[in-house]
Amino acid sequence: MRGLSFDLIIIDETAFIPNLQEKLEGAITPTLTDRDGSMLMISTPLGKNYWFEICQLNDGVLYQHFHFSSYSNPHLKVSVIERFKAQLSTAQFNQEYLAIAGENASAIVDADTIERNTITTLSTAPTVIYGIDLAFSAQGDYTSITGLDKEGVMTYHKHIKGYDSNVVTGIIAELPKNILKVIDKSGVGEGTFNSLLLISDNIIGVQFDMKTKLNLITALRVAINTDKLKFNEITGKELSTYCAKLNPKTSNISFNALSGCFDDCVISLSLANFYLQEGINTVGGDMLNAYGW
Repeated sequence: MRGLSFDLIIIDETAFIPNLQEKLEGAITPTLTDRDGSMLMISTPLGKNYWFEICQLNDGVLYQHFHFSSYSNPHLKVSVIERFKAQLSTAQFNQEYLAIAGENASAIVDADTIERNTITTLSTAPTVIYGIDLAFSAQGDYTSITGLDKEGVMTYHKHIKGYDSNVVTGIIAELPKNILKVIDKSGVGEGTFNSLLLISDNIIGVQFDMKTKLNLITALRVAINTDKLKFNEITGKELSTYCAKLNPKTSNISFNALSGCFDDCVISLSLANFYLQEGINTVGGDMLNAYGW
């Protein structure tokens, strides 16, 4: 589509397009510039991904959002809709028939739990741990740094697009040296981790594999479901599109973000949570002494 000009673009099933933001901003919307064109996007939701964010831009000037459920469709019989309602989970019916953005049926925690534990103001209590997930590429990925207080409430969150080792290393090096920092050192992260060992203190590197990820995400699910974690909105949105998938052949469970979505906030939160809970359990509730500080 690059280099072309349009008066009108219509996109169907918008929520299910991988890397939607990148494609809209990088290639699609510029084709409307020459003719001051318009775009019509249609979709059922898929959790609270980037499509959900677009739908919130309902200013009536540049953006207008229209919401209809299957009950509004004059070509569908209510009896047929009701038949499917009885067959589907609440999450599936809300998404596919009511077009309600919320719970993703495969999400690791349900929508109500995410909403209940989402906060708009970060805690001002002392940070006792940082979880750090590093971007894997210079473009299209994010570095996420999450700080928690001893109650599991988010105190700090840095979300940086792309990967510049000098910038990321500098930000992490400026974090308090006496507070534990847990870093995903898989892939490109190993180089950054090794550099930080020379200039910072209290750093633990975690090499991701299937077992490690299972332990981290299992602990994260338990903590969220028991209201032991509070997090900001961007983390909540990522949780709504972070899914568990069972392989029927091997009985292994894999965890990944939906196509086109990100998981950096989820991973940084899971790292912080795992070592927070371990520290609390190790020293009888005094997290600040967990690692000999």
